[in-house]
Amino acid sequence: MTIPDFLKREHPNPFTEKEEYFCELVERYKEMYGEEPMTEPLGFLPMDELCELIEKCLSEKKSYEELTGDIYDPDALY
Repeated sequence: MTIPDFLKREHPNPFTEKEEYFCELVERYKEMYGEEPMTEPLGFLPMDELCELIEKCLSEKKSYEELTGDIYDPDALY
């Protein structure tokens, strides 16, 4: 079985400007809290809303869990 070209490392899809901004926000969040925010359950949200959520965490100095009330459950199927 061969890997399709679009999945090969030598043909990566470049990040959009909004995706790069999201990565920057996640890095800032990691610096503040020592871990990445839990975003697995938020996969259905548009990138704009994800960025707004992380921006709000940073501006209000609250972790994702404190802001949303979502608690990470290692047994959950996210």
